[in-house]
Amino acid sequence: MPNIDHLNLPAAGVDAGKRGIKVDAAMRTTNPAIFAAGDCADSGLNLTPVSAYEGRIAGKNLLAGKDARLVSYPPIPSVVFTLPPVATVGLSETAATEKGLEFDTHFEKTSGWYSSMRVGATTSGFKVLVEQKTGLILGAHLIGPGAEEQINLFAMAMGAGLTANQIKAMILPTPASPRTSDRWSEATHARVG
Repeated sequence: MPNIDHLNLPAAGVDAGKRGIKVDAAMRTTNPAIFAAGDCADSGLNLTPVSAYEGRIAGKNLLAGKDARLVSYPPIPSVVFTLPPVATVGLSETAATEKGLEFDTHFEKTSGWYSSMRVGATTSGFKVLVEQKTGLILGAHLIGPGAEEQINLFAMAMGAGLTANQIKAMILPTPASPRTSDRWSEATHARVG
């Protein structure tokens, strides 16, 4: 919850709600001379990198004296740093269905993969949603070793508009052992369909 109750915002002509200070896409409040960003603003996800992004937009607009930049959120990954880590970006199956999107769901438990077995992870897997018409990745959901890093690659691919086929066509480095090399290749392609 934003810690803004003591600020007497109505005296400054600034509206706030339960989630925080009301802002527009330029991060301006209802008083155009005042900006808000991050956890105190009723805007994007309450994550440190999102706050920094919003702060940069607000700062650029403040210095420019006009709305030179507007917030346009890229796909934002989220991670629960547990053992095993759980990571997500984009739409869930429910959200994609509610939007009327037609998509394929690629799901697999990966506890039998080398990447999980080498660290003794008994719970690991992935679910990736790929739009049927365009091949774009709508959402990725990972649990297991490395999920906290792998989700960033999905976020970048989604932000760049890469299709699942474009990702599958990439040649990625693999461990030196031919035995594990096939598994890594299989893992890369399986995650995107």
